[in-house]
Order: sequence, then C-alpha cells, then structure tokens
Amino acid sequence: MAATPSDPNGRTGLGVRNIRRFPTGGEYVEALQNTAVCFREPELKSGTVGRDPVLGPKPISGNFASVFSVTSRSGRRYAVKCFTQDVAAQESRYDAISRHLAALGRAALSQPWNIGFEYQSQGVLVAGQWYPLLKMEWAEGNSLIRWIEDHRADPAALGALANRFAALTADLAATGVAHGDLQHGNLLVARDGTFRLVDYDGMFVPALAGYRATEMGHRNYQSPQRSDTDFGPGLDRFSAWVIYFSLAALSADPMLWDQLHESGGEFLLLTEEDFRAPAASFRFGTLLSHPDRRLRDLAGRMRDLSAQPLSELPTLAPGTFSVPAAPLRARPSAHSTSIPHPSAPSGSGTHPSWLTGHLQSAVPSPLTASPSVSASASASAVSHFQRRRRVDVALACCMALLVVAPAILTAGSLLAASAYPTAQGGALLAAFGAGSTGRRTRSEVRALRLLRRDLRRRSQTIGHSEKALVNLDQEVQALDRHIQDREAKDSARIRQLQADQNNEGARVTITLNQRLAAIDGELAALPRQEQERRDRALAPLQRSHVQDQLRRTPIGETAKLSNLGAGTTSALISAGIRTAADFTAVRYVTGGGYGTVSAMFVLASGHQVKVPSIGEKRARTLESWRKGIEDRARQSAPVKLSPAELHNLAAQTTAERSRLHNERKKAQTDAQTHRDRLRTRITSEQRAVMDAQQAARVDDARARAEMSRRRAQLVLQRDDRAAVDAALTLARRTRRGLSLRRYLLFLVTGR
Repeated sequence: MAATPSDPNGRTGLGVRNIRRFPTGGEYVEALQNTAVCFREPELKSGTVGRDPVLGPKPISGNFASVFSVTSRSGRRYAVKCFTQDVAAQESRYDAISRHLAALGRAALSQPWNIGFEYQSQGVLVAGQWYPLLKMEWAEGNSLIRWIEDHRADPAALGALANRFAALTADLAATGVAHGDLQHGNLLVARDGTFRLVDYDGMFVPALAGYRATEMGHRNYQSPQRSDTDFGPGLDRFSAWVIYFSLAALSADPMLWDQLHESGGEFLLLTEEDFRAPAASFRFGTLLSHPDRRLRDLAGRMRDLSAQPLSELPTLAPGTFSVPAAPLRARPSAHSTSIPHPSAPSGSGTHPSWLTGHLQSAVPSPLTASPSVSASASASAVSHFQRRRRVDVALACCMALLVVAPAILTAGSLLAASAYPTAQGGALLAAFGAGSTGRRTRSEVRALRLLRRDLRRRSQTIGHSEKALVNLDQEVQALDRHIQDREAKDSARIRQLQADQNNEGARVTITLNQRLAAIDGELAALPRQEQERRDRALAPLQRSHVQDQLRRTPIGETAKLSNLGAGTTSALISAGIRTAADFTAVRYVTGGGYGTVSAMFVLASGHQVKVPSIGEKRARTLESWRKGIEDRARQSAPVKLSPAELHNLAAQTTAERSRLHNERKKAQTDAQTHRDRLRTRITSEQRAVMDAQQAARVDDARARAEMSRRRAQLVLQRDDRAAVDAALTLARRTRRGLSLRRYLLFLVTGR
C-alpha cells in the first residue's frame, strides 16, 4: 500500500514503510501479451502493444520501471510505465504532480513542454495481482544529443534552441515546478524546435514540499553538492545551467562538439568529473582559454556554480546571457566551402553594395575612351569626321593639283603624251598617299585607334581572368579539402588523446585494484599468520615438555608390564636404552626361513639396535608404553605463551599491518600521481593541438579573405566581356565611318 501524503518519507505508523514486491520487466512482458486481460482501463484494454517480432511486447527499461508503447483503437499512442520497484509515497506523488500540471494553461507557457499523464493505482494485472501504472501521452521528437548531432553545423539553430531552453526553465520556475532530472534523454526536441519534457518520476511540485527526492538525477548534469535532502523548486538550477551553457557554447563554436563530446557519451560538453575537479579538467581548460571572451566568461561562471550549494545557485532565465541567432563570434567553419560571388545582387546598382569602392569603372561606351585613353582622344572619338581644318583644305587643294597637274603639263607640251598615263597614275597614288596621311592625323581617327587598342587589350585581359578564375576556384576547393582533412585529423587526434587517457587511466585503475586486492589479502591473512607464529613458538616448548617427561621415566618401569621382566629391563639397559627418551620408535623386520619378525629399536641418535630376548610382542608392548607416556605428556604440555612472547608476536603483526597500510596508501598515491601526470600530459597535448588548430584557422580565414578579394576582381573583369565585345563591334562600325573613302569625300564636300 502506498504511503499517505501526510507521510512524506513513506513510513507507516510503526516507523518502517512496508515494501511491496513488484513484478520484474520480464513478468510485465509476459502479462502484456494479452491487453484485454492485463489492463483495467477500456482504452488500454483495446490497445496494441509495441512488439519485438520475436520477443513479444518491447519494453524500454528505466529507473524503477519498464515503459511500453500502447496504441489505442482510435490511433492515439501512449507510453505506459509499469513499475518494478516500490517508490516511497508513489501514489500521492503522482497524484500531486498530475493535478498541478493539469492546472497549467498551455497558452501561458512558452512552448507545449508538459505531457499529459494519468496515474492508475490498479492499472495492470500480473500473476493475479493488480499493480499501478502511469499512462502518458506519447511524445514525438529527437533526444537533445541526437538533435545537436543533426544541427551541429547551424550556429543560429543552436542559439535559438538555447533561448527556447531558457524559456522552458523560466516556465518551470514560474509554475513552482522542478523536473529533478533535466538531462539529454528527458528533453525531446519536436519538429518545430520546441521542447517536450518526459519522465516525471522525480518531479517536484508545491504540494510535495517536505518530501524527499526519490532519485538523484543523471550524474553528468547534477551539482556535486546535491543530496537527497535537496528537493524543492530550485532542484533544476544546476542542470539547467549545464544544458544552457552547452547550447550557448556550441552556438558560438560548433567545433567544440568534436573537441569535447565523446561519441556515445552520456553528456553534452562537461561531465561529473569536470564539475568535481574543474582545475584538473581538460574540458574546462579548453573552454576557459577559448578566443571568444563571452564564452570564456560563461565557462568561468559554470565552473564557479559547480562549487556552490544548490540552494544558492541563481535561476536561469531568458536574457541571463545574450545568445544571438548568429554565432557569438566570426569564425570560419570547416564545413563552409563557398566564397561570396561578387556579382550576386545586393542593394541597388549593378554590383553588390559591399563591393562599392573595390570595382573597376564600368566599360566605357564605344565612343568614349577607357581610363587608359587620353582625355583628348576620348573627347574626339566620334563616328564621323567633324569640321575641316585648314590643313585639310590645303591637303584637298594639293590633291586636286596632283590630279590635274599631268593634264596641264601635257597640254603645255611640258610632258610627252606618251608619258601621261604614267604621270597620271603617279599623281593619283600621291594624292591617295597624301589623303591617307591626312586621315591619320585626324583626332577622330587617333581616338578610335587608341580606343580599339585599349578594347583589344581588355579582351585579352578578360581571357586571362577567366582562366585565373577557374584556377582560383580550384584553389578554393583545394583549401576546403585541406581544411576539412586537417579539422578531421585534429578532431581525431583530440579524441584519440582522450581515449588514450581513458585507456591508460583504466590500466592504472586495474593495476591499483590488483595491488590493493593483494594487500587486502595480506591484511586479511595477518590474524591467521599471527596464530601460526604462536603455534610455531609454542611447538618447541611442547616438544621440550614431552622429551622431559620421557627422560624422567626410567626403563625399569617396564618390569611392571605384563610379559616383561627384570631380564628384559637389563637387556634394554645393556643396549643403551635407560629411559623412555632413549628410543624413538621400533622397526619390525621379517627374516629367516620361518618368517620370524625381529624388532629393531631406533635410538635417539638415529642408530638401530636389536635387543636380545625382545621379539615382536615385547617390542610392541614397549612401543605402546612409550606412546602412553608421550600422550600424557602432551596433555600436560603448556598451551599458552608468556605475556612477553605474546606481546612480541602482536608487535610483529602490528608492524606488518602498518607496513601493509603504508603500502596501500603508497599504491593509491602512486596511482593518483600517475593519473595526474597522465591528465597533465594529455591536457597539454590536447591544448597544443587546439592551439595549432586555432592558428591554422586564423591563417585559413586570411587565405579565404584574400581569395575572396581576388575572386571579386576576377569576376568584375570577366563580367566586362559582353560590354567589351559590344564596344569592339561598335568600334568596327565606327571605323567604317572614318574610312579613307569617307575622309576623301569629307575633304571634297566638308561632310
């Protein structure tokens, strides 16, 4: 039976809470084979349980429960939690949580993070008994780590998610709710980028004031200062800061995910070990030395929070830190491979506004000289001849005289008639030569000549620019590949160093555990060893006592024994056996032709003697007599050592125990020293890699900027081709208007 709300710790009137046995996960799997029988609620009775094709109902195991997916006949999907352990005041807790969350208006929340649920005290039947279950709406979305993996290259999305998470924590604080286990697995990100909060087992609501926590939350998201007495509205403050900080840091520098997160790791950027020892943490060292000042400040605050009691932590709220949609600092990404195209439309005009002041002047009109053409040529480059000059008039007269001169000379008989054709041809050639010379001196012709020369030069330059642009694009692609390869190698090197630290740390731990186990074994054996030393010290005393009793017993006492007389005693004394101590044993030797047995007495010196008249029977009587004396002597032998001897033996044990304890401490100290040196070395190597990485990124940014500048110039030159080709075409038409024929006609007519 569950405890009542007035009993926060779940105790009965006798002071001890009755602990009820709950089914195992396997027993629930067997029961859920038939939903019509195992569930009490009609909607669940008609539902279908998510199944494994081979194993049947498929559970998701968690703390104290197994969760099953159940789809009702109407198509609604639920998460059904079946408990495997008895939790203190379970029913009263869930009743308080459900009533409080149901009273929240979703319209007043920043996002629909709360999931509807219902606690059923008799919800599932297992082995003939009813047990409670929790029926929750099924929440769709990706876990936080999966979402980050999918959006790691989008700083704006990461920044927006950080702001939404801050808004979620503000909702919790405003409604007096604390989740109790804020971590990546309990935060689902829906398709619209809003959060869904799941797993309310450890949740606090105001009605649960005075209760104790039922769980401590994920270790990589909880303050080292948290205990089970911390159960109140401030329960989530540390974990909220951890998640917000990680998202804000990634929005500033997405490459931190490769550097600090481990594949498959149950954390974002920081772990429990980092919070417990920030000074020795490679991750904190990386964040605190980051080039972005705001990120460094945020990391410093996160480090300080890990040392503060949970009750003193500040509440995270929107606006605590500004997380813009864009990255916190400009930094080239390893995944960015494009250079802005200078001809992309932006602002007004032909070219983007950001290129203003960096472009060449537009190609001049065909009748206007380019910047390289002189001002005078530009002013006179027109499509027809202008006003005649005096030299043109004089040249026209001279040409006319040259044409009529042969006829005049022939008419005056100054030239033979037969020479007239030759003279006339020469005169015409001279006239045309004079006209051609005169045309070349015209400013219109000179300006056109200069303009065409400049346009041809520009056309040639444009051809070179197009080739250079292709080569530059290839350089950009090569740089992108180089950056990606280097970033991948750097990330792999950082991960390898972290793996080396983990592996070497594991080897140190294994060696330490083996050494400690050996030492603990020796410590456990000390009482036995001390007893063995006592026994060894007591053995000589007992042997001495037995020997003394044997020496004090004369052999003459054997005369009192049956079948032994004075003659036997005399024979023994003659053989050197005067007391019971003079012989230690009897050996029996079979010899002779009739199988007779002879007795050989083993003396204390080790020699063997045969005593006349003593056969097997008498020898056995003597042997039995000696053994009886020996047994009686042992019974009276001392069984304790002297106090001084006991003290010495105890002192030896104490010294040995002290030595082993010192060895134990030394083994632990050596292992910790090894770990510290390993951590220092790995941290140093990782920081060296990151420093080199940062320097390379700066060089990459400079190279990109220079390539962007060069590309802008080349694109402008390339974009001039159409205008230059048009200008060349028009210049050719203009040249026809300034031909020699037109010039000669101009000389004659003036137009």
